[in-house]
Amino acid sequence: MYEKMKKRMIRLAWIFMLVFLAGCFSDDSPPSDGTPAPPAHNGVFSSDYGTMTFNGDGKTITIDFNEKFAEMTGIPAGKTECNYVFLFHNEKYRYDKAEYFRIIIGEKEYQFNNEFGTTNETVIVI
Repeated sequence: MYEKMKKRMIRLAWIFMLVFLAGCFSDDSPPSDGTPAPPAHNGVFSSDYGTMTFNGDGKTITIDFNEKFAEMTGIPAGKTECNYVFLFHNEKYRYDKAEYFRIIIGEKEYQFNNEFGTTNETVIVI
């Protein structure tokens, strides 16, 4: 009886190890539909909370948010030059398939959920 129990425990240990190893090989890469990445945002995006002006370089942005948005997010009110990035699993990625939109002001980062599939060349939904 002890030998049967020992064999079962060894089998169970192997099963757990295989399940664990299978998790190590999962594919968490960004989704791809085979299309080329869209061009970087360029122009002014406006909302009730202010504006974001992209210059087309894919890195820098001028934001001009009102006090209400500043209170909600911690981002400074008024006009500010800063950087931005769209992310998928914390890696820079194309905006139309990204999970997050991050604004970087100096040493501070402000991250927002990006509405996957809705953000495009003319609309940014956070």
